[in-house]
This record gives sequence, C-alpha cells and structure tokens, in this order.
Amino acid sequence: MKKYFTHNGTEQEGPFTLDELIQKKINSSTMIWFEGLDNWKKAGEIEEIKSIVAIMPPPFKKQGTINETINKTKKVLQNDPINQIENKIPGQSKKKTFKWAIVILAVIGCFAVIGFLVQKSPLGKPDLDESLFVENQKGTVYFESWYKYWHIDIGGYVVNKTAKYRFKDFVIEVKYLSEYNTELLTKKYVINKTIEPLEKVNIYTELKDNAPQGSEKLEWQIVDATIEKVKTVD
Repeated sequence: MKKYFTHNGTEQEGPFTLDELIQKKINSSTMIWFEGLDNWKKAGEIEEIKSIVAIMPPPFKKQGTINETINKTKKVLQNDPINQIENKIPGQSKKKTFKWAIVILAVIGCFAVIGFLVQKSPLGKPDLDESLFVENQKGTVYFESWYKYWHIDIGGYVVNKTAKYRFKDFVIEVKYLSEYNTELLTKKYVINKTIEPLEKVNIYTELKDNAPQGSEKLEWQIVDATIEKVKTVD
C-alpha cells in the first residue's frame, strides 16, 4: 500500500495511508512526497491527491456601512442621464409625460427579455426534479483484484410522472466516496435510456470507467436529459 509523507516547512510527518491523509484535511499547498516522486510537490499539483484536499473559503471582505451605500446611491442618482434629461424639460405636464414614456419602455423591455429567455432556454419544459422519480436507487463500486477491473454499477427504476414528455439520454452525476464519506471525485456520465410518458424504466447500467483510489461507495443523481414533447391525438 502506498504511503504518503507531509512537510510543513519545518518538520516531516508520516507515513500516512490515503485515508489517514484525508483525515488530516490537507490543503492544496501542503507539501507531499511518496515513493516515485523525485521531489516534494504541493498536494494540488498531484493528480491522485488534489481531489481530496480541503477547500479553503475565500478571504472575508468587510461589508460597507449603510452610510457608504447611501452615498454611492446618491452619486448614481446625481449622474443618472434620465434625471438630467427630465430636469431640462419645461413644464410639469411634459415631465409627467416623459416619466410615463420611460415606464412604458421599461415594461416593454422586460417583456422582450422574458420572450427571448423563453425561446433560448428550456423554460416551458418540465423540471426534472418534479417530472422524474427514482425508485430503489442503488450504487456500488469496488475493485476486482483478480481481474484488475473496476465494477461501477448504478441502478434504480426511473418513473416519468408527465403525460406529455419523453426523456432520454440521461446525464447522471456520480460522486465517489471513501469509507468515511469523504468525496473523492465527481464525474458525469450519459445513460442512453428512453422513458415514455407515465412509464417506469429500469436504468441499471455498469459504467465502464476507473474509480479514484480509495473509493468504497458512490452516490448518483440525474442532472440533465433530452426532453421531447410527445404529440397527442385529440
């Protein structure tokens, strides 16, 4: 079994197994060495290690005070070209007409943006979380040492709750986990299955891939699919 050593710039620690390394919650800057490396390397530069490094949050940025926010808003309003134009229009009635024209144009613009988004995005089509339901969801991963082969199986019955849409070519997201439920790697796969309206289909598939070292179990979920509206006869 491969053993890993760490170095904090002053002293060396180890050896550790991969699971022990996970428990130490190393970060991407932790120096690592194991047999086969010529020199010490940062954990984030080692392919088999970088997926287990602890993710560090970004530095906290102090929020501005309420007064600073008010002052910034005042500057924006003072430099607002619409206000500048309105101030140059003589008479209250003309200013009122100008304001209503701006409101109407803004409303028309909002509807135009919404219409564009409906055409360019999957709006109007069913939501996957609301349309599909997975029964008896299962997932297994283990290494067959005799054949030197990874067994990665996902299974379950997917139920199509809609009456007008078919789903096919499912994109599933698989999370590989260690014995201690540490996430080692997340990958996406395409499952070439088709589910007709109100149908239930066994989505069992054996994934042809290599799992990351230390994988003991997995979790999976459907994250995308091709959606087709089925023509109905009135």
